[in-house]
Amino acid sequence: TPGARITWMCVPRIDSSAIFAELVGGAGAGHFSVRPAENGGEPVQRYLDDSLVLRTAWQSMSVTDYLDCSDGRPARLAGRTDLVRVIQGSGRAVIEFAPRLDFGRFPTQLEVREGGLEVVNATDLVVLRSPGVEWSLLDSGVHQTARAEVDLDAGPVTLEMRCGTASMRPDRTEETQRRERTTSYWRDWAQRLELPSVAPEMVRRSALTLKALCSGPEGSILAAATTSLPEHLGGVRNWDYRYCWIRDASLSAGALVRLGSIEEAMDFLDWLLGVIDRSEVGPERLAPLYTVNGQSLPPEATIEELSGYAGSRPVRIGNAADHQVQLDVFGPVLELIHLLGEVHAPLSARHWRLVEDLVGAVDQRWTEPDQGIWEVRSAPRHHVNSKTMCWVTVDRAVHIAQNVFGRERPEWGVLRDRIAADIFEHGWDETANTFTT
Repeated sequence: TPGARITWMCVPRIDSSAIFAELVGGAGAGHFSVRPAENGGEPVQRYLDDSLVLRTAWQSMSVTDYLDCSDGRPARLAGRTDLVRVIQGSGRAVIEFAPRLDFGRFPTQLEVREGGLEVVNATDLVVLRSPGVEWSLLDSGVHQTARAEVDLDAGPVTLEMRCGTASMRPDRTEETQRRERTTSYWRDWAQRLELPSVAPEMVRRSALTLKALCSGPEGSILAAATTSLPEHLGGVRNWDYRYCWIRDASLSAGALVRLGSIEEAMDFLDWLLGVIDRSEVGPERLAPLYTVNGQSLPPEATIEELSGYAGSRPVRIGNAADHQVQLDVFGPVLELIHLLGEVHAPLSARHWRLVEDLVGAVDQRWTEPDQGIWEVRSAPRHHVNSKTMCWVTVDRAVHIAQNVFGRERPEWGVLRDRIAADIFEHGWDETANTFTT
């Protein structure tokens, strides 16, 4: 938050249960706060350089937060996450560490150990390494909260929340080096971007956000880092978007390609090829979304114990849209491959087979009704957008075949024209002079 209060974090993966869920459940659902003991005025926040290292500063003190990206961590499989918080300045600072396992549904007990705290009953090991900090444990119903005051005049304080280990040993690399390597991980990537002349810094920051939604080990790209933020306050359309939508991921990857970074798009296509290879059904039965590692989603459920963001209930985990038919998903993938072809990315025979597979999927299913991009939770119907995206699939495939792989597929041109004719016949409203939905 603007006051350096961490109110949302999921471990070991972004689509796992939250250990801090105050964002959607209020103070009892878990937080991790650092603040001045006395009134420090309004805090000011900024990212350091072009990175996701965040500094929150009051008049007398500051806290610098980052997820450690040193030593190749972003490319490792989920299991170990280190959240580092460095407090420095003068006067006294108050720290509250209130993890709440499984969105607060599981009793959370803490134990003071030499060098820090341990969440003693966590399925995934969690410790807070905090040498020199003296903690008090407070009972809060079935949970415990740790509280401490530290004197910053005695020097900076480093808090290191380690998820995936119970070790309190010092890291082999000094914190300042880890911070610099983390900053460099983001900054070096951002500085390679080819930015537009309009609002380049805003575009760079937006690109960093998209990059942060990319899962390095798998190649998937998340739609969002949160669940259940409402479409409007008090509403019930509060969905879990911590998954990889094929459509959204293709669009995100395409945005980064246009800024000069192709690695995210290539990794995403590798992830998608893996999903298809593991599937027991053909590519024509692709689900609209998958978990970070390309698996089917767990059943959608609601967490009744949580009050929701600004009182907007229910809070959901999982997303039943993975069982829907969304025939528009093929188009953005072919649009992405077409875009990669235009920038001479190293596309291979595997990508050509993907093009063929998705055109075949459209050929089989484009005449069917579906739930469409709006994911309506009612009976399937015919959507102009879905038909148009089927047209995009075949149109881009024609260009990819000719211009990237040197192939001719005249039958694809025939299919493209059939779809276009259907769109104009059934999707155009002469009276309104517009396409319908």
